[in-house]
Amino acid sequence: MIAKRGVVIGSGASIREGQWDITPSCLPVWSAIQNELSIGINWCYKYFNPTVTLFGDFEFYRAEFENLRKLPLAFGMQDAYWGKTLKVRWPELYHLEDNIYLLPNRLDEKYWGTDAWKYGFYDRWLSGILGINLAVALGCTEIYLLGFDCCSTEGRTHFYQDEFKAVHRSQNDKDVSGVGFSRSGNYKTNLYNQDFDEKFFPFKKELERIEILNVSKNSGITVFPKIGYSEFYDRLLKGEVQEKPQDKLRDEILNIYKESYYA
Repeated sequence: MIAKRGVVIGSGASIREGQWDITPSCLPVWSAIQNELSIGINWCYKYFNPTVTLFGDFEFYRAEFENLRKLPLAFGMQDAYWGKTLKVRWPELYHLEDNIYLLPNRLDEKYWGTDAWKYGFYDRWLSGILGINLAVALGCTEIYLLGFDCCSTEGRTHFYQDEFKAVHRSQNDKDVSGVGFSRSGNYKTNLYNQDFDEKFFPFKKELERIEILNVSKNSGITVFPKIGYSEFYDRLLKGEVQEKPQDKLRDEILNIYKESYYA
């Protein structure tokens, strides 16, 4: 086990804890989890340096390449476009940097839990789902989900909403984003009108053996038990101290990846 406890960081506005008068990079949650094994989804790296940065598609990789290549460790997801699109249209990006690796994809969307290294990860439909599977595959038995809202909070949907426009250009030169950016300049919420619980159902069986807690009491996801930030911080203080430095955690994660994926 690399670490008993893992934190998966989404983009939901609940991460703010109502503190909209300070910049996202100064939120108190970052200092609370700075020593934890953390998986930051997409643009999280702009405000906090997670153990692993995780993204789900090649368009994010292409748009954020110059930033991703500077991070300590980043994982993406394999898909057909890596070969068909990047190699043809952007050959200079096709060969990954030494800090960027691709997780094996599960095209049939089956969930394999800790065996995902061998059979493929579930699934890149939503990067947060991929993040939970990664935490499970790394052996975490106590997983906390931050910013897994799937709803608006105080009229906002993302913790960096007032500061950063999360949008990039697609291969067809259209504005696209995995976080619901609309051309009007607002974060649309039509994505949240879908039945998210159905996508999270495969994790239900994990709840029989490990804790997966959603630190977002008003979240639209009901599969996981919900707690507030006061209980989350209390659990961190009373729980086991994470003694491994971040570089050590990254080395161990990369070793698991190489040993499992290249076996």
